[in-house]
Amino acid sequence: MIDIPTYVADDRRAALTDARSVAREMSGRHIEPEHILLVLLRSGDPTLQAALGEAGVDATDLAHAVKEGMQGRGQARRKEAA
Repeated sequence: MIDIPTYVADDRRAALTDARSVAREMSGRHIEPEHILLVLLRSGDPTLQAALGEAGVDATDLAHAVKEGMQGRGQARRKEAA
């Protein structure tokens, strides 16, 4: 189970709660940095969008690449365990 400590500030708690949901959707048992990144990319934050745009990065493409990377990593772990 993924618990979020009560001392975490409300805005950060909301982001971590969303990241926990993403982790569960992806069959994860822990919140990983990639889950937080996906939440940030989904948020549509204008500052983040501007920074990505300046770097020539599309948020949708980046989110897709992150998901693919995580899925590939999960498949590799399952092969190692077999």
